[in-house]
Amino acid sequence: DKKIPITKIVYHTNFNVDKVAKSDIALGYCEEDFGLDFYPELYSVNDEVGKICSISGYGFTGTFITGANIYDDKKRAGSNIIDYIDRDLLICSPSKKYNKTSLEFIIASGDSGGGLFLDGKLAGINSCVITRFGSPKSDYNTESGHTRISQYINWIRDNMRAITK
Repeated sequence: DKKIPITKIVYHTNFNVDKVAKSDIALGYCEEDFGLDFYPELYSVNDEVGKICSISGYGFTGTFITGANIYDDKKRAGSNIIDYIDRDLLICSPSKKYNKTSLEFIIASGDSGGGLFLDGKLAGINSCVITRFGSPKSDYNTESGHTRISQYINWIRDNMRAITK
C-alpha cells in the first residue's frame, strides 16, 4: 500500500515496443528499500526446456476452457513445464492430457512483470500471451512467453553495477 519511486531505469537497447516480447526487460533502481526478506537468485544456466517451473502474477483468471475473463486483483501462482524457447522467451502452454503439473498455470493479461522460477531462482519475467488462433485469451490455444533471464544475465549484472553507482 505504499508507492516507492524509481529514480533510475535502464531499458535493454534492443527493446522495441512495437515488436512483441523483443528484449522485454528493464531494470529499475529505488533509493528506498522494499523491505523484502530476500531477493531471488538469478537463473544463469541454459537448460530450462523440459523443467517444471512456478509462475506468479496479478492478472486475469479463468479456466483453460473459458480463458482468462475475471479480474479480482489477487496474486496467483501455479506451475507448468517449459516447452521450448522462441527467440529470447521461455514458452509454456496448457497440457490437455499429458505432462500436466499439479496446479497448471499460464499467464494472462495483467501478469506482465511477474516471475517464472526454476529451483527457487528467477528464470523468467512474464512478458506476453500468444496464439495462432484469434486473440490470446489464456485458454487451451494460448501459450505464455517469459523473458529468459539466462539470456540476459550478463546485461543484468553489468547494468546492476552501473545503476547503483
